[in-house]
Amino acid sequence: MFNVQFAICILLFTFLPLAAALAEPPLTVPVDGEPFRAELIGAKADWRFTFRTDGQRRTMPAADLVRWGSCPEQGRAGGLLLADGGWIAAHVATADQKKLTADSDLFGTFSLPLESLAGVVFHPSDSPLPLGDGADRKNSPLPLGEGQGVRALLENGDELTGQLLGVADEVVKFQTDVGVVEIHTDRIVALIFHPAIKPRPSVAPAGEKSEPLRAWVGLSDGSRLSAARLAIEDGSAAIDAAGRTWKTSAENIVFLQPLGGRATYLSDLKPVEYHQTPYLDLPWPWRADRNATGGRLRCRGQLYQKGIGVHSAARLIFSPLSPGEGPGVRAAKQSDSPLPLGEGPGVRATGAPKRFQALVGIDDSTDGRGSVRFRVLVDGRERYVSPILCGGDPPVPVSVELAGAKRLELVVDYADRADVLDHADWLDARLVK
Repeated sequence: MFNVQFAICILLFTFLPLAAALAEPPLTVPVDGEPFRAELIGAKADWRFTFRTDGQRRTMPAADLVRWGSCPEQGRAGGLLLADGGWIAAHVATADQKKLTADSDLFGTFSLPLESLAGVVFHPSDSPLPLGDGADRKNSPLPLGEGQGVRALLENGDELTGQLLGVADEVVKFQTDVGVVEIHTDRIVALIFHPAIKPRPSVAPAGEKSEPLRAWVGLSDGSRLSAARLAIEDGSAAIDAAGRTWKTSAENIVFLQPLGGRATYLSDLKPVEYHQTPYLDLPWPWRADRNATGGRLRCRGQLYQKGIGVHSAARLIFSPLSPGEGPGVRAAKQSDSPLPLGEGPGVRATGAPKRFQALVGIDDSTDGRGSVRFRVLVDGRERYVSPILCGGDPPVPVSVELAGAKRLELVVDYADRADVLDHADWLDARLVK
């Protein structure tokens, strides 16, 4: 028995490093051209990334990148949901009526003002937090004094609304309409705040000044930050997000997805029409950056930060597509020309979109069930039809010309077994300029 165990140990020490060395670098998806495997080795404040691919260096403006790496799973540990939509994996240490202090494996001990938070999660679940409707997450907490109004979601399904007095020694103290209440964090799923900060759109409404380029930065502990600046040099990373600079090792960055570059994501725009035809009587809404049930977009084990989730049979219509004529599309003006490198916060693209790109597939929430067919129509003409895709199938890439187009229709039809678990995902659905 000892010899067998010894042999197994030798094999592990021999082959595990070899397997790690042979592991493929993360996938890099550019706006133009074929995806390629590459390591991220540098990033400048002017939003230029440097990759190493096949032993060569390749520099790319963030505006030309769709995504790099894999969007990290949030994990089963607790954390902080930021008002801009970000997430920090962390353990809450203390809080008062103005700020919260937490401990993170990547960032150490830090403090944030409560106004920068949308919620605190003590015990994560697969169900999305009830943050309310609209981008400003109007939760309408009771206006109790000048402190932070919160909703406490309890493990037994009850809710408590009141004013947060503080957190210490794993106990949360509230002022409620029946007096002061203390609850151990073991009994609390999450605290939902009334954030003062709205999530940033990735594209400005027509006629308004465009937002600077930003990027989602995913980290190895499951954190996701909406970064206004990213700098990577000599193995260290500095990320400007949520009103402060976060510093960590560059190897902890596992995912990048720029916003505001040449790719405009349809989940950030408002369709002019949406039609959903239930097979029976249950209507389904379309979901921005969520699957049909409201969960995270996930297909074939891969998590996606951007995309649209629908349930068959569904039709989304975006129109018009010309610059300056539709909601969420910027007018192409001379003043909105790309910023010179090194002189501004990013490079932005203008003009009418040239292509529609996406991956299409069935969301993993179906556990391998569901079957649909995807179609893309441009100005009423069918330009793309997918094969029948079933749960568990790999997502299929779609690329459709849009030059001069005024109307884009994304259609999901029934396939086998009517509409049973037809949770269809338009992953990274985008207009490319």
